[in-house]
Amino acid sequence: MAEVVLLTEDPPLRGTLRRLAPFLRPHAVPAAVAVVLTLSASLAWVLVAPVFGAITGAVLESDRDRVLVAGLLLLGLAVARTLLSWAGELLLAVVGERVVRGIRERVVDRLAAAPLRFVEAHRGGELLTRSTTEIELLSTFVRSQLPAAVSVLGYLVFAVVVLFAYSWLLALLLLALFVPLSLLVMRSFERAAGSAFTAEATARAAVASAFAETVAAREAIQAAGAEQAWARRFADHTGALLDAIRRTIRALNRLPLAVLVEAITTAALIAAGGMLIAAGRIDIPTVAVFVLTTRTLFDSFNEATGLVGEFQESRVAVARLTDLLAATQPAATRPAATRPAAPAPDRGPAQRPSGPGRLVLDDVGFGYTAGTPVLDGVSVTVEPGERVALVGRTGAGKSTLAKIVAGLYPPDRGRVTVDGSPLDVLAPDVLRHRVALVGQQVHVAAGSVHDNVTLVLGTPGRPEVERAVDALGLRRWIGELGGLDADLGTRGDRLSAGERQVLGLIRAALVAPAVLVLDEATADLDPTTAGLLEGALERIRDATTLVVIAHRPDTVARMDRVVTLDAGRVVTDTGSPTEGAGSALLDHDRSRRPADHPAHGAGGPGR
Repeated sequence: MAEVVLLTEDPPLRGTLRRLAPFLRPHAVPAAVAVVLTLSASLAWVLVAPVFGAITGAVLESDRDRVLVAGLLLLGLAVARTLLSWAGELLLAVVGERVVRGIRERVVDRLAAAPLRFVEAHRGGELLTRSTTEIELLSTFVRSQLPAAVSVLGYLVFAVVVLFAYSWLLALLLLALFVPLSLLVMRSFERAAGSAFTAEATARAAVASAFAETVAAREAIQAAGAEQAWARRFADHTGALLDAIRRTIRALNRLPLAVLVEAITTAALIAAGGMLIAAGRIDIPTVAVFVLTTRTLFDSFNEATGLVGEFQESRVAVARLTDLLAATQPAATRPAATRPAAPAPDRGPAQRPSGPGRLVLDDVGFGYTAGTPVLDGVSVTVEPGERVALVGRTGAGKSTLAKIVAGLYPPDRGRVTVDGSPLDVLAPDVLRHRVALVGQQVHVAAGSVHDNVTLVLGTPGRPEVERAVDALGLRRWIGELGGLDADLGTRGDRLSAGERQVLGLIRAALVAPAVLVLDEATADLDPTTAGLLEGALERIRDATTLVVIAHRPDTVARMDRVVTLDAGRVVTDTGSPTEGAGSALLDHDRSRRPADHPAHGAGGPGR
């Protein structure tokens, strides 16, 4: 069995910036401009203290002209700081959002193209949390905290330079006390916060998964009277989340120790400053500059300590997002040489891509778990234009084989080729032009008929959709729905399973594949819907090789061949649907048809 790459519950935090580099690189220039503007605003704010010191000296010397000049300079610095800060923070936030947008789009692209086995191996809530909550958290950081972080760090650096310029003795004392004690506090916080934030993110994903699972299983839960059992199960997850949040709070509670560090440093500076003034080493304006600068410096540092928590949380989000991107990284770059020329915009459903559509399965084996094969040595050849029914009991491996033929699962052994090309060497867009799958449960999104049928490769326009509908003989049915602009309701609740497959056939016709795989709906179809499907399939028979996972005898009877699967192996491959398993299936259905198939018109379409 091929290995499935799994997400890491606790991805490493080291190297997160390096992993972000590919997303940051395209925005390097505007990011640099934003940083320069923000740092310039910080410098303007730092220079306020020296100007205030000059005003203090001018007042003590009763120099009105100096007071006026310094006052105007102070006003200019305030205006400059406001404008520079506004421009820098706005540009930095815009750049940050563009980076987040790039990550969001990459995540969506990767999840859309991820192997089906990867998606099935993870809880839906885990993937949902990583692709939404983590990105939203990162977006909040770059929109709010990142500009503040650049501004604060700039102020801290410039403030230290100004303090050294006025009194290197007091500046050294400040750094000797403040920096080691502050780093001790920050180090203590980092040790606790790294695992705490990761545990909280993991617990939130587990709660989201449990909630999504509960909503999806609500009918079964109510039918079994299992509400209390599921409530206890959900409570276990929320309890684990509460414990993780408590760990995060305990880690955050270490940050207020910075206030104690500030008090110790301030007391030492006041004492040392008094002694230096008494010794004539510094003057009162210098003390004024130090008092104002250190006060703002402490405030900036306190803000920085608050941002550390936000940064740590964002760091965890980046680690979890890049872990998702790494897990969904394609195993190998598929060669561009296999990509065909772009199809003509007016290509109708009766035209096929290059190649006649010869499908070959050669000794295909597959299993969902090691040692438990679902398919074992399946070898089938379907000639161009041939119509083959694949039949067998439930669990025989029919639907799995359909997904392998469509390239959704790679076989564990053997290979599948279309016109001589193995599926695993075809680029995704080429593969979708060669093979299309219409599954038992066709997904219908909220929106109109047109919105849904155009959820295919490329961007088919309305004329193409109209031609596809006409070519399949579905114009009347579309009209009964209310036209292409008719709303299908939430999740397409207006449509039956069979009608959903009709929509799936329209999608397939827009792609015009060489091979079409139809996994027929298992539910009994009303005669009208069955007629729609059969008529549409009949119209494309000359343009497409057709493989049908058949559950209805009428469908089997219309096929050229019947291939029977049992326990993952081909047991019969007949040239006539009236022989072997196909005949048995027909006979079995005839014996139960009065009960299972309503008379024509009974019930009508399941809309």
